[in-house]
Parts: sequence; C-alpha cells; structure tokens
Amino acid sequence: MKKELIIIGGGYAGTTLINKLESKFTITLIDENKYHIEQTEIHRYLGGQILLDDLIFKYENYSKKKNFNYINKTVTKLDFENNIVFMDNESLKYDYLVISNGSKTFFPKQIKNLDFHKKDIKLLEVIKNFKNDFDSLLKIKNKKINIVIAGAGLSGVEIAIELAQKIKDNNISPNDMKITLVEQQKTILPGNNDFLINKTKEVLNNFDVTCVHNEFITQIEDNKIILSNNEEIFYDLSLFVLGVSTINIKNENNIEVNIKNQYIVNDYFQINDFSNVFCIGDAAQTLSPEGKYNLPTAQMANQQAEVLSSNLKNILKNKTFIIKELKLKGVLIDLGKNNAVGLIGNLKLNGYIAFILKRFTSYLHKIKF
Repeated sequence: MKKELIIIGGGYAGTTLINKLESKFTITLIDENKYHIEQTEIHRYLGGQILLDDLIFKYENYSKKKNFNYINKTVTKLDFENNIVFMDNESLKYDYLVISNGSKTFFPKQIKNLDFHKKDIKLLEVIKNFKNDFDSLLKIKNKKINIVIAGAGLSGVEIAIELAQKIKDNNISPNDMKITLVEQQKTILPGNNDFLINKTKEVLNNFDVTCVHNEFITQIEDNKIILSNNEEIFYDLSLFVLGVSTINIKNENNIEVNIKNQYIVNDYFQINDFSNVFCIGDAAQTLSPEGKYNLPTAQMANQQAEVLSSNLKNILKNKTFIIKELKLKGVLIDLGKNNAVGLIGNLKLNGYIAFILKRFTSYLHKIKF
C-alpha cells in the first residue's frame, strides 16, 4: 500500500511537490483557502494585463486532475509524536507530513488604527476590491486623487509602476492622479543590488511616482496616513505591502522557530528530530550557500519542493537523501509596458529583453496541471 503523505498548504511549494511526486504516495492536501493566488502576478491583474482566472488557481480542479485528496479546512494543531493532523472536528493520521502553509502579510502592531484600515494583499477579495476602486477612480474628472502604497519592496514597486502605467494609458496627468510610495528604509527595494534600485528609480521618476523614504507610518486615518516626522499624506485609495510573517500552527511538541515563526529545518528540510516531518516554502528557515537567510520567494519554494520530492522518492527506494544548495538564480522586476530590469548572476538586463525573460520565468513559476 502507498504511504500516506499529508501536505499542509497548497502555494508554490506544496503544489510543485505534488507535481514532482507523480502519485508515489497517497496524497492529501489541506488548505483553508479554495485557491492559490499567483502573488508574482498581482500587479499585472491590478493593471488590467491579466484576468482573474489567470491570477488564481483552484485546488479542487487541481485535485481532480492529479488524483489526490483535497480538504478545505484549517489545521488547528499538530501532534508529531503520534503523526496526527487536527482540523475542525476532524483528525488525520499520516506516514509523512510536509508543512508548506506559506506566510501572511505583516502588519506592524505599532501603527495606530491599522487594524481598521489594513488591506491584506494575500486575500482575493481585497485584491478584487482594490482593482475595482482603482478602475472607478480612473473615471473621475476634476478631482485631485492620491493613491498610497505602503512598502517599496518588489511587490510594492511593481504595483506602483503598473498603476502609473494604467494612469498614463488613460491620458490622465500624474498631477491629477498621483501615486505615493512609502518605504521605512532608506531606499526602495531594500537589500537589492544598486543596479536594480537605480533602474527602478528612473522609471518611478519618469512616471512621477513620489517616493517617501526613511519614515515610519505611525497612524492611519480614514483619508490620511501620518508619518514619524508628523508629515500627513492624504489618500483616496491605499494598499499595504509591508512584507510577510509565517503562520505558526499549534503543536504538542517543542518545535524550534525563529523570530519570524519559521520552522528551523536541517539540510533535508526535516523539523527537529522528526524524520517523517518536513517543512518547505515561506514557513521554513533555510540558508544560502553564503550562510544568509533565504528570502521567501516562489523561486526558492520551487527549488525546495524539487529537492524534497527527490528525497521522498528516495525513502521509498531505501536510498540516501541528497543535499542541494539553494541559491537565488536572479531577480527580475516589471517596470511597465514591455520593460523590466534584471540581474541574473552577474548579468545585468534592462528593457525589452528583461521583460521577455520576466514573462518566461513567470510562466515557469506558474502552477500548471
């Protein structure tokens, strides 16, 4: 009989693992959501470049195609000693468990009133409502409009540029419809290469996107945000893209996690001393060959899933586990119509070539069945 494998969380890591295992196990996928949102494509949906069906991936359809069990419930507790996953009024036994439940949007508690005004970009309704609100604002005449995006990491700048491109395509002056990008660090794209930062800055400047740096958001009101220097920025529409934190599942055992609630795993993605429990994707703390923490990306999740799929197959064949270095192969950033910037190894790319490569890599990362 096939061994029972439970995967918690569908995302990039979980679904890639299912694709790679090719029915070697009896697989059950548990996810509290009915669909996966292609996070790397949200900016293109907001800008009208793709349809909603291109943005979401329904687990039920996927399970029928791939012939695995799908349960749309929330995991409430884990018992690693007895190999049990608990859900609402239900529990399941497993032979092997993979935790790949991803991450949630990080909302700093020190921002006053944030709970009343936050919009979680990982929720489909928030994304759809933001797009509808933005499209409605495009039709308003004779009114100065300001859109605030908090967080100038990869997602934040791509969304800001995509919206600015749509404003330009509708022949609306940036003086009439303004985008303000707020980042608490000293620069946009904090932690990225200067080449990527400078090329992205050029495009933001060309679109007249206002960038506010090195100031914390301290308070949010119905129509304005207040910064740590007491500056007030008024807005008609806002979106928060402030990074992510891991969703921690209650467990019966003393499982080690880091400050971001990521499970600390070994080279084989195993948790603590439990040889049949693994963790991949945003929920796992993994290191680069240089010993730095790997950022939570679709690229990294796919790499981890590929390695783990090989090792799960090796279990069935009584072969030893393999270790493979996890390394970010490159970064590509959309910069509007037919434009992108990228750094692949030491190769610097800009313009249409980078845009074509960005579309190709997005297709590779997209969940397919």
